[in-house]
Amino acid sequence: TLQAQSGERIINFHSDIEIDSTGRVQVTEHIKVYANGISIKRGIVRYIPIYRKDMNGKEIKVNIKVLSVLRDGEPEDYNESISNGEHVIRVGNKDRILSSGMYEYVITYESYGHVGFFDDYDELYWNVTGNDWDFAIQKASATIRLPNNAHSINTACYTGRAGSTNKDCTYLPNDSIVTFESNYALARGEGLTVAVSFPRDIV
Repeated sequence: TLQAQSGERIINFHSDIEIDSTGRVQVTEHIKVYANGISIKRGIVRYIPIYRKDMNGKEIKVNIKVLSVLRDGEPEDYNESISNGEHVIRVGNKDRILSSGMYEYVITYESYGHVGFFDDYDELYWNVTGNDWDFAIQKASATIRLPNNAHSINTACYTGRAGSTNKDCTYLPNDSIVTFESNYALARGEGLTVAVSFPRDIV
């Protein structure tokens, strides 16, 4: 239908995630949207949780540092704030309203403290898309590159609302790179979360 074609949505959300041996995680999110002046007027708002649970269920605070924000390949205005346990990145210029159409945002940031240490392995557990979008995500995927060419031990992915144990997603380990993809279009409030474990003592 015409309404479906003109409806605001994320057409594609792909995250490239690289873990290095210092524990630094660098994330580059490619977020292609269709904007129609409803929720996406000046740009997008990305909410990234700044707490994660460790192996004992204790909340650990992680730091997020934004490195760059692009819109269609050009640097874009943005501001940052902390709200309700989330790092909020508001992308766009407050004085500029976007015309309807497709836009591709690329947000690159780094984080320390996201790698979990367990007795037999280390693990990255990552909410790829977040669960705060006001519209559907047609396609969600992520690629994780492990440190020092490590091979994955265990891999899992989850889809749906926060806390969902639904596994309607696929993953493909390939040497030190694991690729994940949701098997369906995520509805408003749904997200893709991934987990990969690798040998300990590399980080």
